[in-house]
Amino acid sequence: MGADGKPAGNIGTVTINFGMKDSSQNIPVTHNIVKSYEYKDVTETINITAPEGGDFVDNQTKEHKSSEIIPVKLQVARLVTTDEFTGEVTPAGDWKANTVDDSTKQLLTEFPERSLPTFKGYTPQTDKGTITDGKLSSFPLIKNGQPVQDFLVQIPRLLQLHVQLLPLPATHQTSALMVNHLLPVHLLTSLLTVKLYQMDNRSMPKAKFWMLRVK
Repeated sequence: MGADGKPAGNIGTVTINFGMKDSSQNIPVTHNIVKSYEYKDVTETINITAPEGGDFVDNQTKEHKSSEIIPVKLQVARLVTTDEFTGEVTPAGDWKANTVDDSTKQLLTEFPERSLPTFKGYTPQTDKGTITDGKLSSFPLIKNGQPVQDFLVQIPRLLQLHVQLLPLPATHQTSALMVNHLLPVHLLTSLLTVKLYQMDNRSMPKAKFWMLRVK
């Protein structure tokens, strides 16, 4: 019998006829085990930010935006068994992708790569994955047999500064030291990336001090 006083497990009908003598009947019962699927959603949130004073056009609404938050939700599923007497749920299969791509009709096993808006003179950066040719790389949906946790991808825009490395005469040593020390601090606090272009080492003129000049 179950905890609620009802028969547990497989339920059927058994007819017992009693005669003049005592009789007994063995009726085996087992827990009822039900198979079903467990589902879980995983969300990748992409946060795109335009440079200060800039904007970009939303692909769907065609609106001009300075920033956009794009949630991408994928689902995973696995087979489980449930003991209807104890309520215990036991995994009976591996996690598998359960979201179908509308265009390819294939199951999405990873968060697909995404094209990003471009801005002249600015480079998109990301703290997760890579950005190549204006596209954010894909991300796996399942790692080591488990669905990944929800995660956020920040994509700010960093200004590209083209600078030139120039030899400085010895009479301007103090100025050179000020440039060499102050400019990197300013660049870091302003979140700027710098690309250095210099001459081949074999042809560079000899100089004890150098300075950076923004082109």
